[in-house]
Amino acid sequence: MQTVEGATVDIGSRSEFFKNTQKPYGKQGKDYKRWALTREQAWQFMKTGNFPQAETTWRNVLALDPEDDLAHYNLGLTLVELKRFEEAIASFQASFQQSKQLTFYPDALFQIGQAFAKLQQWQQAIVYYQQVLDIQHLKEEDFYALN
Repeated sequence: MQTVEGATVDIGSRSEFFKNTQKPYGKQGKDYKRWALTREQAWQFMKTGNFPQAETTWRNVLALDPEDDLAHYNLGLTLVELKRFEEAIASFQASFQQSKQLTFYPDALFQIGQAFAKLQQWQQAIVYYQQVLDIQHLKEEDFYALN
């Protein structure tokens, strides 16, 4: 067995990140472990095509963290699969209301357009399709400026 001595920059579980994950999050506090496990379950239900169960599980994720923008987005995708387009639109819109990470922003706009098209609300669909065209040249880091 070899022992390594000297200074290190790796502070492991003593880092600020791990200290922050052990503190309560939000007004009621966030159970990170339960949130992460529930999120993984929702992914698995989506992956296997079990969309009714995925919807329930994404709603459980949002009960644990209402500000989880990616959960709102994935709930929207799930609702589209269930052909509940009005609810999907609301969920997609919620996904970028407080988002700090907009990597899915163009697709959320596109999905809203698609949902309006399925509802045969063509003028509203065109508005969202146009927004996608307007931002197609932007790079990922540019989406942060939109928020």
